[in-house]
Amino acid sequence: MEKQGTAIELQAVQIKQLKAQCEQLGSLMRTALSMAQEAAPAVEWGCLTQQQKFMVQFLFVLVFSVIAVPLPLLIPINDPNLGALGNMSFFYGYNIFVIVYYLPGRLLALLVVSGHCFAQMICRHASTGSMARSSSAISYLGKVTWQDTAKRVIFYLLVIFGWCTGYFLCAVPWGTNLIYSYNMLYGAPPTFAMVDWLFLVLADRSYWNVKTLILIFAYNFLTLAPVLLLCGIVFASAFFNTPVLILCAALASWILMEVVGIVSDKVLQILIPWAGYSLEHYYQVGNSLVFSCLLTFSEVILFPSTNSWWALVGVVIVDTIGAALQLRVLWKCVVSDRSKGEGISQETREALWSQCEVDVARFWPVLVALPPLIWLMDDRNPNRQYYYLFDCTTAEHMNITVVCILVKLGWTCALTTVDVVLCTSWGIGLERAKQLMKMYDKHWVMMTATFALSGALFTSCWLVKHDGLRLLEVLSEC
Repeated sequence: MEKQGTAIELQAVQIKQLKAQCEQLGSLMRTALSMAQEAAPAVEWGCLTQQQKFMVQFLFVLVFSVIAVPLPLLIPINDPNLGALGNMSFFYGYNIFVIVYYLPGRLLALLVVSGHCFAQMICRHASTGSMARSSSAISYLGKVTWQDTAKRVIFYLLVIFGWCTGYFLCAVPWGTNLIYSYNMLYGAPPTFAMVDWLFLVLADRSYWNVKTLILIFAYNFLTLAPVLLLCGIVFASAFFNTPVLILCAALASWILMEVVGIVSDKVLQILIPWAGYSLEHYYQVGNSLVFSCLLTFSEVILFPSTNSWWALVGVVIVDTIGAALQLRVLWKCVVSDRSKGEGISQETREALWSQCEVDVARFWPVLVALPPLIWLMDDRNPNRQYYYLFDCTTAEHMNITVVCILVKLGWTCALTTVDVVLCTSWGIGLERAKQLMKMYDKHWVMMTATFALSGALFTSCWLVKHDGLRLLEVLSEC
């Protein structure tokens, strides 16, 4: 009995030791599993890593932007002297593409994302402090029922049809004198404002107030009005066609956009708090992206408009000055951070975000503009005769335009390389990469829509004879 008791006690000790070893092994396995989960890349969109998602967004912006601008130019249009009724393919064909490109950018930058209006998307609401929801179009469509999605799709289709009809009705009274109607000048502003305001129907009723309407109208005006002024600079340089004016055209456009950008920031920083919203995430609204995109398209359109190498010289000088000033801002932020010794500040992150927007906006539009410009100058284009400037372009215009665009593209890549190298040497290269990926994640749909819409505006909208801008005949040499 004593021997059996001793054996039982020994087995009990062994069982306790085995149990302790099992617990220790389990703890090690849990630690290893936790470390493996932390080391594994985060999965987004269900199956993609952050880097894979970035590549998908990058390719989407590239492919869609390059295809989107020349696509509506393939729609056949008739002689503008036939009037509005004789050009239904223009008003309900080409113009549909324009408003479809307009909607996503305005939708994400202005009005509705998951039931929230523009200010709620980019800011925290002043009264509740609630975070804005994801700006991804996929999450926007995925967080609602199919009934809500169907309702939104039907509403968007009605908005598109309403915009085209409104613009059509502005041109109808002119009958067969559409070429003298100037309907773009008085028809576009109210119809675009109508589209912006109609989106409030899908927003929460708390946003149905006069202050939000004024904020939306001001933002819409400040982002679209510069197009008119930029086109004026391009047309003036093409009309006078002297080396000095051509050389200074790009500089004048850059100064104009800098002034507009400063004024826009001042106005919106007053209106957003006045309307009841916070400015905490205002820097992500995309002003630098939009204004830089418009500036780049205005630079590119100078090449076929002037048919001069002086335009390329002016563009290269302006791009270099802009890049140098942007780097100067970053360097001042880096010096300030080093003096404080607190790492990368929020001010530096905002400056990096702005630089990434400028870098993207001076690169993509160059690629986007090349295919439509080549097609518009091609003798085989049946619509070529209905565009001011392009109805008189020759093979020489096309050759100079293509070479200038390629040189500008190469110079843009060189400036971007310098930005990356200097940011890396200053110790903020990794943070710059993070801000670039963050910007694509938040604005990939808005970027695509902005490039497509700006490309459509500068390659045809302001040059097509159907808009009634007879004054543009000064661009014609034939």
